Amino acid sequence: MEAGSDVVAAAADVAVVLLRRLHLRWLVSHKGYLPLRRQVQIATMNRSDSTTSPPGISMRTGPETSTGPLGTT
Repeated sequence: MEAGSDVVAAAADVAVVLLRRLHLRWLVSHKGYLPLRRQVQIATMNRSDSTTSPPGISMRTGPETSTGPLGTT
């Protein structure tokens, strides 16, 4: 019975490691893809969560010009 519980515990540990890897945010650099440091990852996630606009709100993304339309999202 103990061997079975050891296998289950090891499988759970592997699952936790895989889930953590899936939730990493990646930084593209000249060396390829690098995982962001945990501190940067949390700050990026918090900032993106706090800057989402409410439904029905459009934001200007282009310059104000007299000859063309404004970019909206």
